[in-house]
Amino acid sequence: MLLAVLLTLAAPFISLIAALALMQDQRIQARREQLKSWAIASGVWLVVGGVLFIAIVASIAGGSSSAGCKGGINHLDPPSYIGSTGHWTAVYTCNNGGTLTRPAHAAWLDR
Repeated sequence: MLLAVLLTLAAPFISLIAALALMQDQRIQARREQLKSWAIASGVWLVVGGVLFIAIVASIAGGSSSAGCKGGINHLDPPSYIGSTGHWTAVYTCNNGGTLTRPAHAAWLDR
């Protein structure tokens, strides 16, 4: 499986290099344009693969973290407030673990 992943990532790069190398030696304008289009498509595909790779790695890394709100705010549990005069922060507990912190206005607090 690792070989398949590496080949999938390497194929657009190899295709881009080959198209650019062949384009330099080509004298027929139609073939040069086709190789240029092929190089652009390979470059775009390489970028798309890189973005997908980063998104998947970020998703996996974010899913294993214990921090953050999981399952949304638990509205049955009132928030706790941390802070001092003028600068308050509401800390909400979440349904499936974690907490969510948001700024709170002093007028929202029960006094």
